[in-house]
Amino acid sequence: MPARAALPLLLLAATPAPRAGDALAPYDKLARADLVLEVRLPVAGAIPAEWPNQVYDPQGWAFPDALVAAGREGAEVTRVVVGAGGIGALPAAGSFHVFGSGSACWWLAHQRGGLRTLVFLEQGDDGGFHQIFGTEQEWGGFTDLDPGYEALVAALGRADAWTDERASAVAAPMLWQDQRAALVADDPYLLVLARDFLLAHQAASVLDEAWGAAGSPERAAREAAAVWPRDPGRCVAALGE
Repeated sequence: MPARAALPLLLLAATPAPRAGDALAPYDKLARADLVLEVRLPVAGAIPAEWPNQVYDPQGWAFPDALVAAGREGAEVTRVVVGAGGIGALPAAGSFHVFGSGSACWWLAHQRGGLRTLVFLEQGDDGGFHQIFGTEQEWGGFTDLDPGYEALVAALGRADAWTDERASAVAAPMLWQDQRAALVADDPYLLVLARDFLLAHQAASVLDEAWGAAGSPERAAREAAAVWPRDPGRCVAALGE
């Protein structure tokens, strides 16, 4: 990843909601981000008997907007995962996206009293920060509703340190050493990030060396393991509890 200057914690620019199908790949989000913050939101309070967003919720998953807003009001930055900047309260309520009120994951977060989520930020030409997100977050990805959350955070921090080595004055077998190690790790987050990093830097031959030739049984097994964890059922199950 390119070097990042120290970044102050500034007001986030308003970001439109993602359109259906706009899922962002994890490495693409990381490559674009100048800052990745861990934010904790309290998600608590009694569920009202009726709430406005029930009326347009055909699946019955809608979570009360008032409790979502209250969670954002009480949100605070608990960790800087990527980049440099101050840690403190988010500067504006409602200025970041977790998942839509129609996501079942709000109910699971409510059962737990809150959640931690990763907020990916890109600095624009105007100096302000704009959140990077898509529909990949609607099932609790990039939050601690994922049992592998700490492994995810560690993988993002490790991948952020990777740099383009194509111009290095060393023999080809000596390039991409940390990515090679990540490709044989028992960690789906690292596997996906390492694969996509190498493909983005025209180093597909490293995949052939580590995983075997394309079409081989060995390669097929490794590709099957390199799938970003996603469990929609985890949040949906909370609806019946």
